[in-house]
Amino acid sequence: MGSDGHHISAGEERAVPWVAIMPVVNAIRVLERIVPQGELLFSSTHHDVIGQRKHHGALKRGTLDRRVENLVSWINQEATAHDWTPRWCRRTRTATLY
Repeated sequence: MGSDGHHISAGEERAVPWVAIMPVVNAIRVLERIVPQGELLFSSTHHDVIGQRKHHGALKRGTLDRRVENLVSWINQEATAHDWTPRWCRRTRTATLY
């Protein structure tokens, strides 16, 4: 946010960096390798799976929501097919499939 309270779309270096768990850090590092230097990590240009759209800017929230829902459904389907059961890890507060 700028001094006027408005969002700074170009971004700026934060005085206090974001804190993230390792799976998030790893996912961001993969995205940084996929998209060209300086581009948005979730750019419509670089994540157009159909390859026919001419959108600019970031993917819309609805698109991201659907993709995450589809990923979760696929993971659940695979877990069921392989008879994997989730186990809760108290240390990391995450579920892991075994």
